[in-house]
Amino acid sequence: MTMILAAAGIASLVAGLLVMWCPAGAWAGLTLRRSYCANQASMAGALCFGGLGSGGAALLLFSGADLWHGWRSQNWHPVEAVVTASRLVEVRQIRSTNPAYRADVTYRYNVVGRTHAAQRIAFGAMATPDHAAVDAELATRFAPGATLTVRVDPDDPEEAVIDPGVQPKAGILGTLGAIFFAVSLWQMRGLWRDWEGDHLVPQESRRKRIKRA
Repeated sequence: MTMILAAAGIASLVAGLLVMWCPAGAWAGLTLRRSYCANQASMAGALCFGGLGSGGAALLLFSGADLWHGWRSQNWHPVEAVVTASRLVEVRQIRSTNPAYRADVTYRYNVVGRTHAAQRIAFGAMATPDHAAVDAELATRFAPGATLTVRVDPDDPEEAVIDPGVQPKAGILGTLGAIFFAVSLWQMRGLWRDWEGDHLVPQESRRKRIKRA
């Protein structure tokens, strides 16, 4: 669902920009007169802000589970665990050619006489470009045989996490998603209430106004 919303948001935003840049005469020839689509400015705005809202919803869905579980994990039961394996993982970044790094850790713990294994470090943990910092954690805190205090879900002993609480990445993405979605709703409401009140000014009309001024 998250990927569908993100793809729909990008497609809607691109379509809105294309409508905005389309010559007024060409748009008039493509749409029915007196139809909702005939108002080029409102149609472009609806597509752009609709795309923004879809993107915001995708961010909320993407970060929502991490926010919820991160908040709940603060009250999970503390249990002693032992690291059984750990390694450094290289992660490719979207906006940078430089790689980022994170620790991949496997640990075991006992709950009511049963042994469980888990790998989660945090809900929504971020990778870091600091290779040395990850290496240091792997050599000390996450070294095989090291003991850790993890938090275990009392309702599901299979669920455990080393660092409980809401992580910055999940908080930032959730906040951005909420802002994008709120702005989209506000703008779409304004467009719906005054659809005919907004019009793109043809380039020739703008030039005439500038000359008159």
